[in-house]
Amino acid sequence: MLYGPGKRVVIWVKGFFLKCEGCTNLHLWEREGGKDITATDLAALCLKDGIDGITLHGGEPTEQHEELLPAINAIHEAWKTVILFTGYEIQELISDKQKEFLSCCDLIICVRFEIAKLNRRLHFRGSDTSG
Repeated sequence: MLYGPGKRVVIWVKGFFLKCEGCTNLHLWEREGGKDITATDLAALCLKDGIDGITLHGGEPTEQHEELLPAINAIHEAWKTVILFTGYEIQELISDKQKEFLSCCDLIICVRFEIAKLNRRLHFRGSDTSG
């Protein structure tokens, strides 16, 4: 319940090209390691009764958008909410597949983490983007 409303499955993906300075998820930057799961198995896990939605976190979920898309489509079509945390700005995600991936997300928190703007009081992000 920490990463969005209701009972959620949080999916932590590995791999992050941007490697923001001060990131607390350094262990998720490299794609090696972790546990591989098929899109079919991921969707089945997330579509169980009692699950309200999923939250995609990382690493960087958009760097695996093609692998995640079949599962995210199934989850979204089942009226489960999809929340995405990304270090990329929307305008950086321009391919047709990236746009399709974003269209399955109900809430997108997109902001690069900036250590100089660290604010531990914020909800859903770590650095302050206000002027």
